[in-house]
Amino acid sequence: MTLAGLGLALTFLGIARSALVPEALAFATPLIALALIAATAMPSARSLRVGASALPVVAVSFLLICSTAARGNSVDWIKSIGIGLLWIFAFVVCANLSRRSSRTFLKMVIWFGLIQLPIMVFESLIPIAGVRNAIAATSSEGYLIRSNLILGDWTNRAQGTLGYPIAAGNLMALCFALVLFVPRIRPTTRVVGAALFAGGVLMTGTRSGLIAIAIACVVGGWLYMRGLARVWALVGTAIAAVAVTSFLTSASSSGDFSFEHRFGVVQSFGALLERPWSEVLFGSGLNSHEAAFRDGYIGASSTWAIDNAYLTIFIASGVVALATLIAVLARGLLSGDQYLRPAIAVFAVFFLSYDALWWHLSAFLFWAVMGMASRADPVDRS
Repeated sequence: MTLAGLGLALTFLGIARSALVPEALAFATPLIALALIAATAMPSARSLRVGASALPVVAVSFLLICSTAARGNSVDWIKSIGIGLLWIFAFVVCANLSRRSSRTFLKMVIWFGLIQLPIMVFESLIPIAGVRNAIAATSSEGYLIRSNLILGDWTNRAQGTLGYPIAAGNLMALCFALVLFVPRIRPTTRVVGAALFAGGVLMTGTRSGLIAIAIACVVGGWLYMRGLARVWALVGTAIAAVAVTSFLTSASSSGDFSFEHRFGVVQSFGALLERPWSEVLFGSGLNSHEAAFRDGYIGASSTWAIDNAYLTIFIASGVVALATLIAVLARGLLSGDQYLRPAIAVFAVFFLSYDALWWHLSAFLFWAVMGMASRADPVDRS
């Protein structure tokens, strides 16, 4: 039953931004997903264990809710409650899954990613107006044509039902890491699946997605290889580092808006430390980033987006929440199940390129994976 709830939440969150779901439901998206998980988890609620490993997600959620309440915006406060509870439930429920059930849920994620691929093909490579307008469009903005800087101007950036190309790229890169490293998947399926999801990243035109799948391969290669093979993993790391350095240098010298915007936001970290001490420590609440732009803490930009999940959580919930989030990521990368670590690396990379924690599907999947990675028992309970 719990897996059914997780699957329903995955599906709903995956289409919630698209034209398939009325815009009127957007406000309640986290609460609807939460209700789907809670309703199916209720029969086994007494067996759920909420250990010390859940304290970080509870702390981050609590800080978000309290800082938003302190700002006095009741609408944002209600939203923050839904978001915080969804994060907690995703973490706790997935932390209590057996490893067999965890693998089943991760395969659901892979299947959801596969379903996105034909939608992406028919909205970008072979554009069909019906797919764009009735499926891939968002309920609020319709379908936006965005230049694909990877494949070229002959196509646009695909987004599937996720409503945003970078969020779709995050899903594709995550599925790439899962299909390669989740246990009990046939080798042929791994190769074909990895190729398909790499193609999905290309269709989204998400350059950070290419970096993410490269780093996932390096992390997975290092964990699963032994002896001389690890040397090749180190070589791959060096090549990836050179490629990333080359990209950053090229983007900087060419006046790439996307790069300059994100780099400028990161440079604003020092200025953000000059806010009132209460906001530095505990944040200023959900959707308070626009005030940070207006007050001059973040440099002027043609967009009000932060496009960096680390800085977004710092602004909303303070340096305490930021340190907690980084600690959660570090713990997962160092002590989580081996097959989960490449997926965690994907999230760590994408957190640098967009506000992933405010994108409900991405946040749900992140906390779900971190819940699975939090298990301390070395025995497979399946």
